Amino acid sequence: MKKATNKIKSSGIICKGNVKDNYDTIPTTLYNYVELGLISSSDAMVYIRLYQYYNVEYGYAFPTIPQLMIMTGTGGKSTIDKALDNLVKVGLISKEKNEDYGNKNIYVVYKPLECEELYSIALDNVEQLEKKKKKLGMRAKKDKIRLQEYAQQQGN
Repeated sequence: MKKATNKIKSSGIICKGNVKDNYDTIPTTLYNYVELGLISSSDAMVYIRLYQYYNVEYGYAFPTIPQLMIMTGTGGKSTIDKALDNLVKVGLISKEKNEDYGNKNIYVVYKPLECEELYSIALDNVEQLEKKKKKLGMRAKKDKIRLQEYAQQQGN
């Protein structure tokens, strides 16, 4: 993905509480799925876009794969397909064919499970997360000790 070469000026307005018309509230419980490694951040972006384009009157979202590629900044169809499969697998969306519109995919977007319920179901993922946190905590302790030793050496 090509990054912007020019620095873009900030609006200077704090987002929280100041965005009205074009603001979607994303369920924060979605991030638990990422934290537990059930979905990737790319999968979460696809979920957010489907959530954003969910048509309440129809009861589903219906973007095409190329539209999802553009909306998420994803370069490949296989990445979108994989994200959709992962989102179905973890129960965040369902994917169906709509024969009324030329067999086009439609997506029903579901609310993520609450933290306690998700953690009680994904026990292996919770265990892996705890191991990761412990490992990162140990690394932070080692870094702190190394910093103290370095500071002492510099003082001598």
